[in-house]
Amino acid sequence: MGILLKRVVSCAMVCLIGMASVGITTVEMPITTISASADDSYQSWRQGDSRWGSMRLGGSSYTMSNSGCAATALAMLMVHSGSITDSSFTPGTLCTFFNNNGGFSNRGDISWGVSNKLASSFTFEGYATLSSDTVSGKADELEKYLDAGYYIILGVKNGGHWVAVDKVEGDKVYVFDPANGKHVNVFDAYSNSGIYKVRKFYGANSVIEEDVAPEVTEQETTAEELLTISSEKEESVEVKNSSSTSYSTGLYKLNSELCFRTDAYTSADVIDIIPNGTSINVSEVNGEWGYVCYNANMGWINLSYTDKVQSSYKYSTGTYTTAEPLNFRESNSTSADSYGLIPINSTIEILEVKNNWGKVNYASKEAWVCLNYASEGNAEFSSAVNVAVSNSSKKIGVYVTNDNLNVRAGNDTSFTKLDLIPKDTEINVIEIDGNWGKAIYGETVGWVCLDYADYSSSFKYIPGDINDDGLVNIQDLFVVSSNLKTGESFTQNEIKLVDFNEDGVVNSTDYIIFKNIILY
Repeated sequence: MGILLKRVVSCAMVCLIGMASVGITTVEMPITTISASADDSYQSWRQGDSRWGSMRLGGSSYTMSNSGCAATALAMLMVHSGSITDSSFTPGTLCTFFNNNGGFSNRGDISWGVSNKLASSFTFEGYATLSSDTVSGKADELEKYLDAGYYIILGVKNGGHWVAVDKVEGDKVYVFDPANGKHVNVFDAYSNSGIYKVRKFYGANSVIEEDVAPEVTEQETTAEELLTISSEKEESVEVKNSSSTSYSTGLYKLNSELCFRTDAYTSADVIDIIPNGTSINVSEVNGEWGYVCYNANMGWINLSYTDKVQSSYKYSTGTYTTAEPLNFRESNSTSADSYGLIPINSTIEILEVKNNWGKVNYASKEAWVCLNYASEGNAEFSSAVNVAVSNSSKKIGVYVTNDNLNVRAGNDTSFTKLDLIPKDTEINVIEIDGNWGKAIYGETVGWVCLDYADYSSSFKYIPGDINDDGLVNIQDLFVVSSNLKTGESFTQNEIKLVDFNEDGVVNSTDYIIFKNIILY
């Protein structure tokens, strides 16, 4: 399979949330902390517990058992913080609620802030990255977060698995681990180099002391870091407009290439890149963020980089692709009786339009669907730009380090150190940005400065380059995901390129590993 594939095979156990979809019709209002309990069983909850392990994440094939670490850690933290006190509450309860209330993106990534709909005292306070390279330094940063009143979910394995932080004692950080239900020192259980991603929350028991908040740079993945968009695009896709403009639903036109995200904040996961000039319908507004359907996915865009065209979007008859499971109803109203659900990614023909509703013939019924959650046409899986930077004297291939070389989270010396590669080590560089290369080293995926490495040889074939354009980027990830989504088979050569766990087939496990390589 080649050096790269052998080195990433250990990533097969990553616990990223899988691709998923959620229904849109069962939305519960926020509630305050739920009634009483003294049960501490949450401390030993496992994502694979038989009571909820087989529960699917949205409409995907992924389950709590194989991909529910983040949801289980979140459930643990909600109880640990005093925000949930009902003794009947479990990770299964949270999974059900998230499925019904938009807690998972179309690709299955968790939307942390949806937990506030279940417990109003539990609020998502954002992303952060630990800046220290040492165990003692990271423990100190986490202790300062706890002292500042935060409850923390911590990413290990470079964000491939999530655990809930309990306490810090000296250089030991004790966590509740959804993988095995154990209470462990995280540095005993996982490699220090892969521990740096932080998710912050306030809970019912938070005592907020602003003066002890840690000095930690919040440098969670941005569009340029994740997708290597050219530097002149940085401000247009990352920096929020400070304008106090009030936004409303309707038709907007993008005045910049724009990140399409899983949630309404700049560090939320990127689903796709929407080209400049695209017209798009905004069906919901949250501050300066708009909720849109694009390319058969639901997500958020920053409206600061758009111009409003008109107050309503005019739908037309024709072919559509559902972005979420859609109720098909007796009439064009959410109060009308539902005949059932049309599955996600279904192609439907709209015969008549009334405002944002379309008439269909489905399951021998003449019915109506809400078109806010469907894309016109047969959705193509990716319309993203070519995000790899090619204007460099460096090239992808095999390099040998000529000095001890830091692996960093991004393509600049300001980013967190993930690992140290010894001198005279052979590494595979799969993407180039200036004099920096994205490399695979053991379990670590990160960026190295190629001024301190010598080009050795080209790949006989480029692992991951399934579309054969000489680059390994998000477009290749979309090809893999699209094939899995549609059930299209892979050729033997394609299997060689993307069978990361070397089991002879390409499946969801390979997709998760590839996603970790490309986006994280």
